[in-house]
Amino acid sequence: MRTLLVTCCLLLTACGTVYKWYRAGATPADYQRDTYACTQESGVYTAGGTPIMIVTSAIVGQRSAQRLFNACMTARGWEAQPND
Repeated sequence: MRTLLVTCCLLLTACGTVYKWYRAGATPADYQRDTYACTQESGVYTAGGTPIMIVTSAIVGQRSAQRLFNACMTARGWEAQPND
């Protein structure tokens, strides 16, 4: 089971672009407040306060939750930018 989880995580990491959220003039406290609120509203899993998508049997539900999280952050003025 652990090997399967690690393999799935590696595949997702290799296939996806990592994004960071940016809003002009925002402080780290603003980011923490907004990601917390959007995480609560959307149901996205987090690791250490950072929103992530976890491979589970309900991956479709997590994709929907991720879309809700992204919409929430965008509504609060944040832009997703590729993490260089």
